[in-house]
Amino acid sequence: MTPPRPDHAAERSCRKAHEAFERVIDDRPHLTPEKLTAAVRHVIEFRDTLIAERRSGEFGARRQTLLDRTNSLLSLSTSAEFPLTGVRWERITAVRDALKALAGDESQTRGC
Repeated sequence: MTPPRPDHAAERSCRKAHEAFERVIDDRPHLTPEKLTAAVRHVIEFRDTLIAERRSGEFGARRQTLLDRTNSLLSLSTSAEFPLTGVRWERITAVRDALKALAGDESQTRGC
């Protein structure tokens, strides 16, 4: 069996992260810290997939931009996870929307 191409792995990771943040927003009235942490872990998985792809040697400027954007989303999602009081829903929504855009934009070319 052939291992999945890195771009397919990144696309799957991106979609999983987007779906996880969709669930967080859907669960808004009943959100637990564990659910939000699980969603953030999907962003970490996406970022780690891109880093592994970078280390494999096939990583152009477009992928570097994607990695940079993903690192920004990880920072944003983490800041939503650890507020002083309450949950920063505007940040969660921003992460979800950006992941949706990444999933849509990048799937048109080479995978998320």
